[in-house]
Amino acid sequence: MASLPGHDEPETQVQLWAADRSSEGWDEPIPVECGGKRRAAVYPGITTDGTIYFSVRTAVVDGEPEYAILKARRQGQQYGAPEIVIPNLTSAADLCVAPDAFFLVATIFRQPRFRG
Repeated sequence: MASLPGHDEPETQVQLWAADRSSEGWDEPIPVECGGKRRAAVYPGITTDGTIYFSVRTAVVDGEPEYAILKARRQGQQYGAPEIVIPNLTSAADLCVAPDAFFLVATIFRQPRFRG
């Protein structure tokens, strides 16, 4: 997550970027879509198939921010639209995903709010 040179406009200042590494060095970074809006994606984790899991703020409920864990699948040289994995979290989730995506461990900093 970073601002890249030449990407100084507000909507691209905080965004998730990914780059592949080859024997010749790092490829050009590509942006990862974070849900239709330019949202700060934090605590990314990646699986061996290139899927990126991350946490984003999705809403404000009763005056409190609400977060979700999303994933974006690698599709060739870009990432597809993110999918919600775990909604309705009360804090950004510091996460770790297994290389094969068999499990995900997340640290939630405040008591979860369960909504139906």
